[in-house]
Amino acid sequence: MLKLRGITLENVWRIARLKVAKAQEDYIASNLESIAEAYATEKSGGIALPFGLYDGEEPVGFVMFGYGALDGENDPSVAKDSYCIWRFMIAQEHQRKGYGKQGMQAALDYLRSRPCGDAALCWLSVEPENEAARKLYASFGFVENGEMCEGETTLQLDQYGVAALTAIVMVFLGATLTGLGVYDKIGSWAGAGSIVPITGFANSIVSPAMEFKREGLILGTAAKMFTIAGPVLVYGVGASVIVGLITCLVAK
Repeated sequence: MLKLRGITLENVWRIARLKVAKAQEDYIASNLESIAEAYATEKSGGIALPFGLYDGEEPVGFVMFGYGALDGENDPSVAKDSYCIWRFMIAQEHQRKGYGKQGMQAALDYLRSRPCGDAALCWLSVEPENEAARKLYASFGFVENGEMCEGETTLQLDQYGVAALTAIVMVFLGATLTGLGVYDKIGSWAGAGSIVPITGFANSIVSPAMEFKREGLILGTAAKMFTIAGPVLVYGVGASVIVGLITCLVAK
């Protein structure tokens, strides 16, 4: 697992000499430029946190974080009071070794420690043509938010991936507890509190699937598992489309 190390007099030139592949040079500033920009940002009262990415004693990449506004009027709206992965790179000779995912995981783990204070979002920007980087960020839950930052697409990660993970866990628990026959007991004790949308939805699918499994996998489980959840999906999606159309018309 890669580790983050701060930039010091002992390692600054080793980190500065790390370079991406020739074809990637248009996608990201050099590490030397980034370190200089971090220094200027700090001197101007901003926050910039540059780190080397290390595998043992070997530097393999570079990452730089920001917090809050970075460039005033050019910042996307998500920048305020949020963390930014300002720069992220793996040196050419160390690419295709799994360091990209390890480095991003190390970066997010560091941000979860809230080094500069609390924040709701983590964001970054990427060149639209940089497909490899976009796929890497998407694998960690980053999604486009519709904004641009100096010609780059802005991606954001709500609560550093916690929101998505929470939903997954709740669906899993709702389905599992229903299958074990425990969910009904929780419902009799918790009442309406047990039918919150996520867990209640999972329960509404698993319950009829179990009840009608004796009629077969096709006519029983598959045909009846959406008996309760089906109308919710139909009218929920339909209502979302209508609200979206009205919003677009009003916004224009």
